[in-house]
Amino acid sequence: MRDDHLRKNLSKSCGCLIRDVLLERNALLAKHGMYLTPTYKSWQSMRTRCLNQNSAQFHRYGGRGITVCKRWDNFENFLADMGERPSGTTLDRIDSNGHYEPGNCRWATLKAQENNKRNNVTMTFNGRTLTVAQWADVTGIGYQTIRARMKMGWTPKEVLTLPVSKLRRSSRQKVT
Repeated sequence: MRDDHLRKNLSKSCGCLIRDVLLERNALLAKHGMYLTPTYKSWQSMRTRCLNQNSAQFHRYGGRGITVCKRWDNFENFLADMGERPSGTTLDRIDSNGHYEPGNCRWATLKAQENNKRNNVTMTFNGRTLTVAQWADVTGIGYQTIRARMKMGWTPKEVLTLPVSKLRRSSRQKVT
């Protein structure tokens, strides 16, 4: 765009105005007006993972049989069932082998999602089954220490209740 056209008001924009006009128009045309929101982006990402064979994540979702319920083909139904996405959360399936449907989905923090992965190692002690990361939080024993004890064949009671000895890294000798 020529500068003199802008100065003489022969043009309203250098070209960036068209982008803003299109965004505004698309927002007005959208049924729900939420196409730029985190909630809409989560809905769209869910559908892409499950339905688009070209998606990099398809093999982890649609490729292994994870589907989106018919009701959620419509964004407004998804919004009615899930509500708006709270800050700091993303869409999570409670049963990681289950489908995207009401009753199996929630808005969850990254930490909650990390504890809900298919490949997590769990341990049961005193009637509670938690992931190793959760046991580390509960007991204050390091994640790697718990994993090492499990690999050595310790019982859950030994893994979670025996004190951790303090070793110096440089000499691997006990601190006295």
